[in-house]
Amino acid sequence: MPFLDVQLTSWSLDVDSPVLRRLPRPAALRHADFEDKFDPLTVFYDCFWLADGRRIALLGPPLLNLDADLDLRIISVPHETVCEARRIPGFHVDTIYVDVPDGTTALRVCSRVAEVHLVPQPNLCQLFRDRRVITTLSKDNEPLWIRDWATYHQEAHGCDGVLIYDNGSTGYSVREIHEALRSLNDVKVVVLGWPFRYGLFDGRVPVSYDIWDWHPCQNGMLEHARRRFLDTARSVLNLDVDELVLTENGDSVFSLVEESGTGHIRLDGLWVENFPVREPSASASPPRHKDFCHVRAGRRNGCEEKWAVVPGRTPEAAQWAVHDILGMSASEHHRRAQLRHFKALNTDWAAVSRAGDRTKRTASSPSDPNAFELDATLRDRLATVFPADADQSGIAPDPRAHRSAISWRLRAGTLWSCGQVAEAIEAVRKAISLDEDAPALRLFLGQMLEASDQPEEAERQRAIARKLREADGAYHCQIARLHLEERDFDRAEAELLASLALEPDLPAAHLHLARLLDRSGRRAEALIVLERCVERAPGHALGRAALASRLIEDGRYPDAQGHAARAVELNPANPHYYAVHGEALRLMGQLDEAERVIETGIALDRWAARRHDYGREVIDRGPEPIDRWAQVSVPNLRHQLAHVFIEKGQLDRAERAALDATALGPPSVNDHILLARIRLRQGAKTAGDDMEEALRLARQEFDRPSHNESTRLFIREREEYSALVLLDLLLENRLLAEAETVLTEAERRLRGSPALAERRALLLGQSGDGPGATAVLEEAIGTQPGHAGLHAALSRSLKRTDIGRAIEAAKRAWELDPTRGEHPIGLAELLAFDDRLGEAEEVLSRANAVMPDHPALKMAWARVLERTGDRAGAISAVREAIALGSRDAWILSHLGGLLVDIGATDEAFEALTHADRTEPDNALTLYRLGRLHEVRRDLSAAVQFYRRAAARAGDQGWMWSHLGAILLELGEIDEGTGALERALELDPNDWLGHCRYGTLMQSRGDMEASVRAIRTAVKLKPDQAWVWSHLGQLLMEQGLWQEAERALGEALSLDPQDPTTQERLARLGEVRG
Repeated sequence: MPFLDVQLTSWSLDVDSPVLRRLPRPAALRHADFEDKFDPLTVFYDCFWLADGRRIALLGPPLLNLDADLDLRIISVPHETVCEARRIPGFHVDTIYVDVPDGTTALRVCSRVAEVHLVPQPNLCQLFRDRRVITTLSKDNEPLWIRDWATYHQEAHGCDGVLIYDNGSTGYSVREIHEALRSLNDVKVVVLGWPFRYGLFDGRVPVSYDIWDWHPCQNGMLEHARRRFLDTARSVLNLDVDELVLTENGDSVFSLVEESGTGHIRLDGLWVENFPVREPSASASPPRHKDFCHVRAGRRNGCEEKWAVVPGRTPEAAQWAVHDILGMSASEHHRRAQLRHFKALNTDWAAVSRAGDRTKRTASSPSDPNAFELDATLRDRLATVFPADADQSGIAPDPRAHRSAISWRLRAGTLWSCGQVAEAIEAVRKAISLDEDAPALRLFLGQMLEASDQPEEAERQRAIARKLREADGAYHCQIARLHLEERDFDRAEAELLASLALEPDLPAAHLHLARLLDRSGRRAEALIVLERCVERAPGHALGRAALASRLIEDGRYPDAQGHAARAVELNPANPHYYAVHGEALRLMGQLDEAERVIETGIALDRWAARRHDYGREVIDRGPEPIDRWAQVSVPNLRHQLAHVFIEKGQLDRAERAALDATALGPPSVNDHILLARIRLRQGAKTAGDDMEEALRLARQEFDRPSHNESTRLFIREREEYSALVLLDLLLENRLLAEAETVLTEAERRLRGSPALAERRALLLGQSGDGPGATAVLEEAIGTQPGHAGLHAALSRSLKRTDIGRAIEAAKRAWELDPTRGEHPIGLAELLAFDDRLGEAEEVLSRANAVMPDHPALKMAWARVLERTGDRAGAISAVREAIALGSRDAWILSHLGGLLVDIGATDEAFEALTHADRTEPDNALTLYRLGRLHEVRRDLSAAVQFYRRAAARAGDQGWMWSHLGAILLELGEIDEGTGALERALELDPNDWLGHCRYGTLMQSRGDMEASVRAIRTAVKLKPDQAWVWSHLGQLLMEQGLWQEAERALGEALSLDPQDPTTQERLARLGEVRG
């Protein structure tokens, strides 16, 4: 296995070049070592032939400003013809593909600052043709670790190719790494130098928190590996030297990816703790993989993902990135292959936590053995592969005048690293003289002055840097993001307000402030902030889209539609904005237009390019919260399209759209919930399977190990979301015991979550513990008194037990969030429940003045008018709701029921059949269709609908009661009796059911049972005159004159004009003489 000395044809600008790469990160958000880690010089990492032999690739970091500033022109040598070149911007990497004529031997690259001749390096894909290859980027890892890593994957997985990029190791050469792997038999090994700056890894510390805007080194290395070495490999596994892959049953990870549906699998896994399985030896030999087999007990400590791929199945437009393949769908994530990431195997670099602490990753773990558990599979696999110990085997100052601040700063860094302190200080002072407002330069000077025993001057420079930063709105916005992650909302809010005071037009500060206020339950204030964002930055598409999404949540669909349409106009390339626009149109009932908009978004959504574009936006736009708008949007667009088809009654098309969503993205809980809903409406037997799959995925997501070292903003929200999705599914499927277990675990993980408090109250209420539910919500309100949602939940909890307090809680919710329609609707419903109909009308009138286009408010108005007996007014209100776009099945069903009540049976039939097509087998719609046929006196058809309604309703006793009454009228005595008994079993408080049962018993001659049933009815509903009158008649028939007189007297007091009661009283007088 001879050493192959692989060369690169790179091009870097001179430090004195008049043009250097500029990163758009604001100066206030740069650290003292920013210039040491950012790469302003490298134009291309390599120039090489592609495998097709017809094109040359120039691969390097994102050009950014260099694209325009250099104005490259590429000429073939020896032909001296200008070549056609196509630049493909990728995720933290740019590639220029050059079409060249036959016989080309070099490229002459002309720019505004220099001319360079580049001899393309050969393509080496034939070295790894049909091989199973592991590849990595490594720096200063122990050669023994590298050998163990390669040996393990050869023995355990059948690896027969190793491709290592060395990122400037200081303790050995690339040749020495190759020598360390000489013991591998039948394995092709290539080691090459990749001596470029790794990038900015400062996204875990204040100021630059969650900014990941410069990582071209490893992303570029992986694309380079793909194009120059691995295009024809059988399969490829990307992982670090401190990571090993475990599989079920000892399967090869290469076999798994080769046999997978897409040719791409993603691997997650667990950290292996620094807790050796045996006492460390006294020798100086480094620890090894086989020395560590313990993982954290209890809540697992998950590690970042890596991947395996079949290169021949990778789409041309996709990109190999560090933790994923962008633009290539992964096969279903399963547990058959997992990573084990070894904490102890690194050169003791400091890991930076979210709080900014720097701790050695190899620091000793807790000695308490209960903190860990043995990973037996890992232990056994390592023992198999490693049955016995393996062999243990100055810069002179530059007198030239540097022309830019960055040139002086780069020079200072080089001098400082070589110990030339005075010269370094002088160089950075010259940089500061050219860029006095750059805080990072002064911070770097402060570091050097501190080390040079000049603490007072060092502190003065740091103070100037702090002052410069504090004068920049972006700086305060970034500090706020860190406080948000730490859930220190007060400090985050103060920083965001300071940011807006300095830069009132800064959209990022507005958007983060709105998110903070939403998380604090201060939704009304959040809406004001979003509206102000749009007012101050009317051309900002993300601000428009965020406001539109919020207005959709509040039921203000026409307003949302306007802002979403404007977002599309401002940024027609972002498919997410089409999804928001389509959703608003759908909710307004404009289904054809919604379909058109969503289809346009789908056509525009170039999946691979979306993630590439996201990387560019991170670079170009800095700390703006663009993440949710830049992810792959194909599944979401298909979901929206499916909902459009559902509302059109086109269930087959809806099913196809939902299936497309599942095929185009990773397995999703929401995909299978949507499929279950559609197939349930189709009457398909597979609906239950889809719901089971949704439950399986929801459980898997909830149990997924958290990335404890991850710094994704709002990672808590992801965990809370997965818990809520699983809980809601469990409650929907009546899996209450499991729901209790999941909720208890979620409460442990996510203390203080208002949403979980609401779920706890709901679970307690369903189990009959109303006081417990109320106590939970009151405790949550005690810690978050301004959370409108908690007050609304409390009002619902108190409805049956303390209507007065329930109404007060609903008033408080509306006061806190006056533009969310559900709050006045909830208050009006409580007032109507308490027979305070006038107050309910007043509430809805006030709310309608603020939100005149809110369909749900119109429906609430209709229900109140219906309670007052104003059927015509109720119908008018429902029609207004429909005119505003509300064509949901339940609204059409409600309209149909009202029309039945006024005898408009033809129009009612049209509305109800439309509702039944949109949502088949809905119990209430079926009941109303039964009422329709009953009004038409087609009792045979009516009873069929009533039977179906009662069967679908399940536990709705009143439907069984009505079915029983119709069956008795038809002479179906036995079935009618059974239906009434079922009704009273389900709802013993159904007064009308008791009346009907009493009448039945009377017809059978069982007067005692009849009287008993009617007595129960008047006890449950003492305000019904006709029931008292009926009781009086029964008592008269039994000769109980005094009781009969009292019952008839009650009836007459409730309805003095009732002729039936008057006639019964007269007869009673006659009988008694």
